[in-house]
Amino acid sequence: MSLDLHISIIGRATTAWRRWLCCVLVAVLSGGLTSDVRAQQGGGNQGGNQGGNQGGGQGGQGNNAGGIAIDADGVLTIAVGKEMTDKLALKRLEAAAKNSLDTSLTKFSALRKVSLVRLEQAVAKLIAAQQPLTNDMQFMAGLQRIDFVFIYPDTGDLVLAGPAEGFAANSVGRVVGITTGRPPLRFDDLVVGLRSSRRGAVIGCSIDPVPENHARMIAAAKANSGPATPAAIQAKYQELTRLLGQQVVTVNGVPADSHFAQVMIEADYRMKLFSVGHDLPRVNGFRSQLDLQKPGDTIYQRWWFAPFYESLQTTDDNTAFQFVGQRLQVMSQDEFISENGQRSAATQRFSSQKWAKLVTDKLPELAIAVPVFAELQNLTDIAILAALIRKENLASKLAWKMDLFLDSTKLPHASGPTPRKVPSIGNAKRSGQLMLGIIGGVTIPADSTLDRLNLSTEKSRDLDSSRSRSMLNNDRDSWWWD
Repeated sequence: MSLDLHISIIGRATTAWRRWLCCVLVAVLSGGLTSDVRAQQGGGNQGGNQGGNQGGGQGGQGNNAGGIAIDADGVLTIAVGKEMTDKLALKRLEAAAKNSLDTSLTKFSALRKVSLVRLEQAVAKLIAAQQPLTNDMQFMAGLQRIDFVFIYPDTGDLVLAGPAEGFAANSVGRVVGITTGRPPLRFDDLVVGLRSSRRGAVIGCSIDPVPENHARMIAAAKANSGPATPAAIQAKYQELTRLLGQQVVTVNGVPADSHFAQVMIEADYRMKLFSVGHDLPRVNGFRSQLDLQKPGDTIYQRWWFAPFYESLQTTDDNTAFQFVGQRLQVMSQDEFISENGQRSAATQRFSSQKWAKLVTDKLPELAIAVPVFAELQNLTDIAILAALIRKENLASKLAWKMDLFLDSTKLPHASGPTPRKVPSIGNAKRSGQLMLGIIGGVTIPADSTLDRLNLSTEKSRDLDSSRSRSMLNNDRDSWWWD
């Protein structure tokens, strides 16, 4: 579970201080692409192993990739501005994709199919020839969501199916679809997810304040007892932020230097920024949690992303599966935290419940406006897929050993600079007395999520029909098709 701490300081402040100050100190972490496809340069596959997995090569990677910067000490900060999703930006993406991708990839497909077995075989051939992965491999033929999983025992194929389109790198280097702006699934995330599932790991991220810094900050806040001017409030606010200092990043279940980890941390960071009113997305009706706070809310609040599926449908013979639901929700819990960092449960407040529900309800729109949320949905799909393959023994039923996918020596994951610390920043608001703390993050317990879903055959006839309509491509050299 993540521990991103936001603290509003009230202490023994005067009435004037209370009216002015709601300081929300938040652990900041922005993570975009580990590396980008540089599609707008038309690089194709020549020297274009951007984040490809052969030997861990990251030809296009840099410390500023995808909107973040990581210095030599592992301190992560924001590097670039907002991502553009207007019509002009999408037109530019379309032009870039046409210059770098085969025309068959650039067309939108409501149901593109990707055979993981054939993909593994195709990747193995490139590795044997000491060639980099192609762009279509790195980004799973533009597949944007896993809606279906089809099993073909006769041919030994395991096929993913869902919407897909052409893709290119946007204004911050994040690879997204050219008409929807939604990021495609990434081959490297798939490999990392499959390996994590084999270890039975619960995937997540956390950002923890240093206890000593936290104690000093609390003491400094309580020491203030005099009236304050706006300038003095701002100075005090900056001092409290300085005292909280750097916070420690922890990643669970996946390598900390992976793109998988960066997406989780960035998504958590974006949620925290929105909660305190920074960089709010243009989503109708969306508000910050800070706007929902009321005087007297003197508790810490914890939010975190968790899987959210309505159901997981299957056929009677377990040869087809369908993922149903929006993939993600935001959970909430209120807590008390003592000066030495000890946590205990508190009565749930309306404002924290309301904001968690607001984010969950708006998540489909947020995933369009904030592409990293769509990437987190993709990671959740991958984690559930990996758990499904393992728990239902799907690979064994196909005599598929996944020798390459599971071998980190032959196929290293694409690695980048490892974020170890983040700076604290905050927000101030003219309001009544508030005490706000936010602890949260991302947690993806794929096994228990799958257990709760309980495979249902209620709609198996419709699902079997979808499998039949998908038709397996008889060309063994083709690992994707429409």
